[in-house]
Amino acid sequence: MRLAAILVGAVLAAGFLAADPARYFSLADRVAWRLGTPAPGQTRLEDTLHTLYRRGDALIGSDDTLLLGDSHLHGFPTSLLPGSVNFSIGGETAAHLAERVADYTAPLRVRQVVLLTGRNDLAQGRAPAAVADAVGRILGYIPQRTVVVLLGIPTVRSGGNAVHSTREANRLLAEACAARPGCRFVSTETLADASGALDARFASADGVHLNPAGYAELAALIAAATQTPPQGPIPISRRPAP
Repeated sequence: MRLAAILVGAVLAAGFLAADPARYFSLADRVAWRLGTPAPGQTRLEDTLHTLYRRGDALIGSDDTLLLGDSHLHGFPTSLLPGSVNFSIGGETAAHLAERVADYTAPLRVRQVVLLTGRNDLAQGRAPAAVADAVGRILGYIPQRTVVVLLGIPTVRSGGNAVHSTREANRLLAEACAARPGCRFVSTETLADASGALDARFASADGVHLNPAGYAELAALIAAATQTPPQGPIPISRRPAP
């Protein structure tokens, strides 16, 4: 019976692949990512961007701000933060970032680093302590003379256990930041609603990523921490009442 079920599943998968290969591989990639196993599409993305970032690494100057993180920063418009260079990769875990950051020389000489990572680790079932450990390794690579702005992990719209694990991870990240000279932990609680879930005003359709208003709010938080005037429109939540 078990063998028959496996054979039926294989036949259905083969039929799905033949009918719509792009959708099949996309679905297979998402399933693998959720299980914390190597996903071909994500691996290609990380390898491609890592190669491109290494090509421009030597050109980043000592007055620049380096953005490191996952999709929350990957989609961040650098025009909102003058003098910034974005080395973030959407879908990447903090554990992977801790490995690739050592391939760059830019973190060793830039004026400041903005770091936001850990959401993907939590989504794949890793413990908050594992996130804090990975971030600790990243902080250990960056010289202590360099200012690090460590952003808390934004929560998601689903709430529930995700809120609890995110808050615990952020508590540990705040502790790690406090133990490192020149590190400034910035809470992203302003992106959450009263229940602790990602505020609908700032959420994209998937309930995980930020919409334009969310990025504007994030830009304001970063600008305040880096003492850099934000560029572009005033974030919705910070606009004065009419």
